[in-house]
Amino acid sequence: MKLPRHTIWWVLVAIVVGAIVVARLRSAIFPPELVGVWKVERTQINGLWHGRDHELGGNRELWVIRSGQLTIVRGDGPEELKLKVDSSQIPGHFDTGQPPPVRGIYQLLGDDLRVCQSLPIIPRPTDFQNELGVFQNVTVLHRVSTDATPPADGNWRPLMARIFGPEKPAPSQKTFDAEAEAYVQRVMLQIGEEGPWTESQRVVWNVAELISEVENGGFHQFLYNSSGDNAAETATQLRLIGAPK
Repeated sequence: MKLPRHTIWWVLVAIVVGAIVVARLRSAIFPPELVGVWKVERTQINGLWHGRDHELGGNRELWVIRSGQLTIVRGDGPEELKLKVDSSQIPGHFDTGQPPPVRGIYQLLGDDLRVCQSLPIIPRPTDFQNELGVFQNVTVLHRVSTDATPPADGNWRPLMARIFGPEKPAPSQKTFDAEAEAYVQRVMLQIGEEGPWTESQRVVWNVAELISEVENGGFHQFLYNSSGDNAAETATQLRLIGAPK
């Protein structure tokens, strides 16, 4: 039996509308498979992989994901972010509510999670490629617990210690003597003047620029501003002065 043409048309419309409704409902529901406590294993920034080096203290980081909320736990305390996830996309999309918002994509395989996020000024990533000069970070995480309930007293240190081991004290900082401090100040006063500079002067200038930018706005600011023009040279110089980390 043949169906009337208008009946076929309305059936097709109903299928399309139903598919749209299902997609929107799916995107509005927070995916339960993301809920849990995730340990950051490593990150890829500007094409280079960075291990977390938990054994030396520092760089201990957890992502606690629950419906609509992301808590990033580090040694300096937790950071609370609103989290919106759209699992109907392939790969999945996520947005954080921090100002400015961060847009990213994610890929989940069991208890392993891969996340790629871009700088706020850059459009959402479309893949997990990360090369030199690409302003997006890739983070690899592993789930250590499906219980994302925050501690009643707000103290995350016991959980951090259970996952990473006891926290080790930070190494004591070295201080400049008066002669070294005066030298650094003399070099910094040459801002804007033409060279030629000696190699040691270039080291002082580049490292001072790095410290200033990172302390003011983070590595994103260092790379985004003109200081980032010397990023490769600065990385080499940090290794030369015994500061590879």
